[in-house]
Amino acid sequence: MSLGQKVARRATRAADRFRGARRLGADAGSGAQAGQGLGLGGRLPARGGPLLGAGSNVRTIGDGSLTVGRGVVVAHGAQVAVFGRLSIGDDTTIGDHFHCNATESIAIGARCELSWRVTIMDTDFHRFTELDGSEKPMRAAVEIGDHVLIGAGATILKGVTIGDGAVIGAGSVVARDVPAGWIVAGNPAKQIREIADWA
Repeated sequence: MSLGQKVARRATRAADRFRGARRLGADAGSGAQAGQGLGLGGRLPARGGPLLGAGSNVRTIGDGSLTVGRGVVVAHGAQVAVFGRLSIGDDTTIGDHFHCNATESIAIGARCELSWRVTIMDTDFHRFTELDGSEKPMRAAVEIGDHVLIGAGATILKGVTIGDGAVIGAGSVVARDVPAGWIVAGNPAKQIREIADWA
């Protein structure tokens, strides 16, 4: 086998290991803002560049705006629709089958870890009319601070702010704000205890 054949074989093996992975932002559509290290799909990501796993679908629709920091990893099977604004901070890791609908604004801070099957949405997708005839707002921004840990299967609902360093227990449904440095869990999520840090 010639040297050229050996090099081609190694390159094919390396590409196979990353089959289906592409740089986040490559297929995001109009309104996507590529952070440093982003580029077109079809090549391995630059060191520190955001990576989108196989089978993921990240779309900006209409005036939707997507901003992704350096070192972001979104595992396979993500389904993300951005009609409003979505920003993801540096070095945040998002697990398999992440679901996100940003119709107003969703901000995820830096150094966060979201486990698999996490859902974040800033809308109810429909209107609620109260008994007095008033309508409840259908959309409200979601803000997640830096260094937040969100457990498997958790759901973050519209209008929620999660403070820096908070921990959201697996399977939790978060409908109210979470103070910085607190563990919350349950459906609906309730404060469990305050912590100094998590790792």
